[in-house]
Amino acid sequence: MAKNEAIFNIIDTNKGNKNSGHIPACISADLFGAVLWLDSPMQMLEYQKQKLLADCYAFLKPDKTLLDKYIQSLDDARKTDAIDEKRFLFLRTHKVVLDSLMDITKGDYARFNSTTYLEVYDDIQEKAQKQYRDEVEAHKQTRENMKKLEELTADEKRKNEQEIQSLNDRITSMEERDKVRQEREFEKRVSRWGWLATLVLVGVPYLVLIVGIEIAKTQFADITWRSAYGIAGAAIATAIAGSFFAFGKKRCFQKVRSILEKKK
Repeated sequence: MAKNEAIFNIIDTNKGNKNSGHIPACISADLFGAVLWLDSPMQMLEYQKQKLLADCYAFLKPDKTLLDKYIQSLDDARKTDAIDEKRFLFLRTHKVVLDSLMDITKGDYARFNSTTYLEVYDDIQEKAQKQYRDEVEAHKQTRENMKKLEELTADEKRKNEQEIQSLNDRITSMEERDKVRQEREFEKRVSRWGWLATLVLVGVPYLVLIVGIEIAKTQFADITWRSAYGIAGAAIATAIAGSFFAFGKKRCFQKVRSILEKKK
């Protein structure tokens, strides 16, 4: 395979008498690439892709000549004690040096001089400080975000607790009102059924007794000792009947309350 078109043309002119299976002594690079592409086009595309990436990567790195000049300037500076051993070893071996060297020189020899290594060192220091400041700022921002989140969480928790307390107060108030309403209704039922039981069980006998006493009192119309005794007895009987009615009423209400409480 050759890039010399003259040689290829001479061989190509003299191959007319050869059969189709003849292997030529020389083939052009373009023809060889075309044959390879026709044989495996996808593999060639992948190859071109990888080659392009390799070329780009190589373009971003200093070439051997520039790197030799850089190393020579470092050695000279170390010999004259322009830099200490620690800085010399750093600039001689660390991988970030190549990136900074390309950033400063852009791959141009004209930009390189005997003090370029100092610019490289300063550039590395500046990038390191910037990275440190960025990390500090990012850490600070993260802490502020966490603090805001904690405050927001605390506010939400406090708000939820207040809402829960408000709901509990409303439920308690509703329960108390419902309890008072039920007690009032219960007392009304006790009063209604208590009076009904009192009238049936105590009121009728009390009324009969009072009527009897009043009829008996009419028998003592004249003023005599016998009438005085009769009227006194009637008064005593009336008082006893009143006490009996009060006692009976109390017992009726107690019994009704007991029955209704069992039915709750």
